[in-house]
Amino acid sequence: MVSDGPDPLLGVAERLRRVVDAAGGRRAVAKAADVPLSSLDRYLGAKSEVPSLVLGRIAIACNTSADAVLFGHDYVLHGSDGKPLAIAEAKALRPLEEADFVRVPFLEVRASAGRGRASVPAETMAADHLLFSRSWLRSLNVLPEDAEMLLAEGDSMSPTIKDGDMMLVDRGYGEVIHGKIYALVVNDLVVVKRINMLAIGGMMLISDNDRYPAETIRREDVERVSFQGRIAWYGRAI
Repeated sequence: MVSDGPDPLLGVAERLRRVVDAAGGRRAVAKAADVPLSSLDRYLGAKSEVPSLVLGRIAIACNTSADAVLFGHDYVLHGSDGKPLAIAEAKALRPLEEADFVRVPFLEVRASAGRGRASVPAETMAADHLLFSRSWLRSLNVLPEDAEMLLAEGDSMSPTIKDGDMMLVDRGYGEVIHGKIYALVVNDLVVVKRINMLAIGGMMLISDNDRYPAETIRREDVERVSFQGRIAWYGRAI
């Protein structure tokens, strides 16, 4: 199917170009974000998509957030004269930025939306961070201290969550809610599944992809399932 609408990649490139210019230009941002200048030029020219973790580094270097670049929610610090601050000046005002934005850790583990990947997320260190608006997290009922990012791997939750999607995990999810999607550990495998609670006790782990059969967890086996958090949001590069 051919879309008659504008290319979303062009919109991302335009917003990226705007924040890069405001932060001191291509060379300054490439150095601050530890991104090859040739790669940054491809992103600015809409010739290739920006990998999620790279986008996070560029956003921080530009004193903005990844969602600002992706979705157009502008956030650039300005000085008293109304002009955008240079990178060094912006970093000096980092406490002001932290009042409105939160660094959410991007964990090294990939949560499988497939048959499962061996790992123990509780012991996993953050590989990087993404910057998110506190008010946006509040709109999702996610406390900043409970927020973590995971990368989906596999296609069992497709078309809802696809391979390579970024997922925001709420570790302070409270009670498990029927029909919601969770990151959980089953037999030391990290998986992402939709949960259906059974009236007789126990639960079903549902894959949104019909090619993957549901797994029933009996009431007496529920204790072997460790819930890591609810999937509060997911996103992908366009």
